[in-house]
Amino acid sequence: MLQTDKIYTDGLFANAAKTDKQKEFIIARCAINVKDFTSWLKKNESFIDEKGYIRYDLKRSMKDPERFYGELNTYKPPTDQKVTAKDHSPDRESDLPF
Repeated sequence: MLQTDKIYTDGLFANAAKTDKQKEFIIARCAINVKDFTSWLKKNESFIDEKGYIRYDLKRSMKDPERFYGELNTYKPPTDQKVTAKDHSPDRESDLPF
């Protein structure tokens, strides 16, 4: 299922490091509003994978490049469907191509 509507994270905030010295080793200063983020996680439980992770992309704001925001990554890999040579080329009489 491909999700087309963007789902932004609630309660997750990130800003770029302010000084050149900080930028050497700090990518972003992050903060989580626990109440808002917990509520958001509960609303989006269907996106939690079998290992217990919910994936999001941290993106740079176009209006303010020093600010970042989270967007839920809704990509789900296709189910494991093995394709045999016979399925791929039904005109062949065996699974071997020669």
